Amino acid sequence: MKIFTRSFSVVTAVLVALTPAKAAAQNLNAACPLGFFTNAASRLLSSEMNLNLTQIEIYPTNQYTPAVHRLLQVAANVYDATTTNFYPSIFRPLFTVNGGGNVFITGYTNQNSLISQANEMVPGANNDILDPPVEAAALPVGQNILTNVYGVPWVIGAKKGFPNFNAFSVESAFQLARKLEVVRDTNAVPQPDITATNQMYVMNITNYMGLTCWNSYRSNYPGPVDILVRCGSTTMLTNDNNMFPYIFTTNFAFATEIAPNWPGWSGNVHQMSGSFLVPLNTSVLALTNAMYHYNEPNPPNPGELMLFQGDASGNFLDNGIRELPHFGLLLTNRLQVAIIDYSTNASPLNASGPLVGRIVDYVQLDGLNGSQLLNSALAENDPNSFWNTNYDVNGDLLGVYNQICISEIGTTPDGQVPTGLGAWTTAQIPGGPAGDTSPMAQQAFFRGFFASDGVYFYGGQIYYNTQTVIKAPYTPIAFAIQRTTWGANDPLVHYLASDLAPYTEIPAIVDWSAYNPQVPNPRYQPWGVAPPTYYYGGIDQNPCNLAFKDPLIFSSDSWNFPTGQISNPNWLGQVHRGTPWQTIYLKSTNILDWVGSGANGISTWINWTGDLDLTDAEAMAPVQDWHLAGLLASLLNTNSPGTLVSVNRPDPNAWLVLLDGMTALTNTLTDTQARFVSYGLAPQFATLILSSNLPQASIIASVIESTRMNQPAQSFADIGDILAIPQLAEQSPFLNVSSAIQRTNGISDQAYEEIPSQLLPLLRADSVGSVASVSGRTVIRFTGSDGHVYAIEGSPDLVNWTRINTNWPAGGAVNFTNSPALNGMAQFYRSVLLQ
Repeated sequence: MKIFTRSFSVVTAVLVALTPAKAAAQNLNAACPLGFFTNAASRLLSSEMNLNLTQIEIYPTNQYTPAVHRLLQVAANVYDATTTNFYPSIFRPLFTVNGGGNVFITGYTNQNSLISQANEMVPGANNDILDPPVEAAALPVGQNILTNVYGVPWVIGAKKGFPNFNAFSVESAFQLARKLEVVRDTNAVPQPDITATNQMYVMNITNYMGLTCWNSYRSNYPGPVDILVRCGSTTMLTNDNNMFPYIFTTNFAFATEIAPNWPGWSGNVHQMSGSFLVPLNTSVLALTNAMYHYNEPNPPNPGELMLFQGDASGNFLDNGIRELPHFGLLLTNRLQVAIIDYSTNASPLNASGPLVGRIVDYVQLDGLNGSQLLNSALAENDPNSFWNTNYDVNGDLLGVYNQICISEIGTTPDGQVPTGLGAWTTAQIPGGPAGDTSPMAQQAFFRGFFASDGVYFYGGQIYYNTQTVIKAPYTPIAFAIQRTTWGANDPLVHYLASDLAPYTEIPAIVDWSAYNPQVPNPRYQPWGVAPPTYYYGGIDQNPCNLAFKDPLIFSSDSWNFPTGQISNPNWLGQVHRGTPWQTIYLKSTNILDWVGSGANGISTWINWTGDLDLTDAEAMAPVQDWHLAGLLASLLNTNSPGTLVSVNRPDPNAWLVLLDGMTALTNTLTDTQARFVSYGLAPQFATLILSSNLPQASIIASVIESTRMNQPAQSFADIGDILAIPQLAEQSPFLNVSSAIQRTNGISDQAYEEIPSQLLPLLRADSVGSVASVSGRTVIRFTGSDGHVYAIEGSPDLVNWTRINTNWPAGGAVNFTNSPALNGMAQFYRSVLLQ
């Protein structure tokens, strides 16, 4: 069968020979995991991102974006759909570092090695499988290095039923106290003569860390498993007074053994469950009893932190009063988590050695960073605050003045009790009643320091304060507490920091020893769960928007991933697409163009993916799957393109013939019944066999033709372009979408995509030609299906055709060049499918 494509003319004469034709072959071979993955990933990357799988730079330029990882994830997920393997496939990147220090991913290897329990925490054991990750910049010069690099994930197939990393939380508690010392000259006349008021800031920082892993399925996971956690955290404290940065680094390593039957989840988002495990729950003093010293007399020098030596007079290094500088706290975290299955399904117990198992989940995350302006927790403009940074008309710092006033009379000058926490000294008052260290006694004694005769009255007695130096008895204490949680929305999407869009809160002081994970975490939003109210504005609050999550996927148990699939790729729409709660998208609604009440699609999509790079987020948009699905369908389809129907077939009757015999699903639950679907009732559908005389089929055929006529050049450039037709999916005339409850509870994603999933494997894109001039030579390109043979033919008159060569496409296209024809005659070209 000959397939004639659009013809075009160029002035040519000499043609360059092409690759000789080879017999048609299957494009993707499921018998070879690595070959399947690398071939699929290479085609997807080159087609969708214009990247070479063997040349992805990660340092100093990082081309490994969320959109790149998604395509790699799709390649792994499609491969796993072709197998019946129990465990997910794992593909690890190989790195090459050139002489200039540039680091590239230059390929992948299939990681199927077993892990020895005895060696899982030992660096260098098990072929370095679980070695601590390194920074990309630290890799040595070399080729195809197999190692772990922070921020560059392994690619793990999305398999249903396995426990996963869930969330990582860090809470930083900054404690600040200000001590004051007042000095007077007792020989001055008149008294009192206050010669100095000195201050001392004392600081503490405690970091609390918690990590959860989750069996998000209802069934217990048989196990047993080990959870390996390595966490590296760096705390840096700086300020706007040119302080030497304070840097504290700590590292943790834990291995937690989980007994068999890891509990499943009850499915109740308001109820705790043993399905959440906390392998990391610890705290560390990043800064303790540090005294901040301004340290800038003449000439000015940077401030610094010094160890607190007590509040004796000689330790008040800051003479005079100055407002508190603005302090910034920066936290950087690196995380490695592996979940290793040691059940007998992985490998039986070796009688002569330790148990061995299989990795079922793994992350090596960087970018889990947080920053905090500590002064934001201080009421710097509140007139009653101890931390007010304004000055009064006398040049007194208001916050310090409030501290002196409460130390003396118990209130601010206008009778208000200052806001904020603090502590009274418990020192015994010289000459005072034995054992009375109450705040009132401290106030009286401190007040006497400012009296002209040093007299103070308390408890019916007169006392004399003859001290020349005194500490303010009241010390204000401030806390700046910030908790950030990086949580997975979809348990199957958690391999990059962007997948775990952070949620930051300012909690009250908590007892972290009683840490419990939020259920499941603040970001968890499957079908029916609305975004939390703390999310920024401009995003869709509809919990059932099928433009960015799959209908009726209420939890991890709702997935129905294909297994053991070959040849006919009508199952593509059931493969996880690598973004939260979505399979490969065969519907028409474009979330990027979507507009709702007070929300827009772009903001919604960026929030949904966690990818703040607009260009990269757009590259992951669901409608990008139109082309991707067409490409995968052509790669997986073993039928000759000659048996397929052109997506640009102009005859509506031909479309009716094509639809004849297909199946369509129609939802049959009543509105009353559909309300119970989210509570466990299964949706119900009737299966209809399409025939060419059905009015619904006529509607679909008519819309296909009218849509094609409105395309550029009145033709679909790709078979996936046909998915832009809503009557194939969301507006299918076979579905009952008449009520809101049917749209939210009555129709599954599979029902929406039933027709397009059957239609795609029957279509082929036309072989399209293009011409470009490169260095004075004409470059001619024809698209085509890999593994099939095409002839390139030329003609001077569109009547007499001469075969120039036969060839088979590589990467979906063939190219050749020629020089201008000597006679100046026009030359026409066409591609002809041979096999």
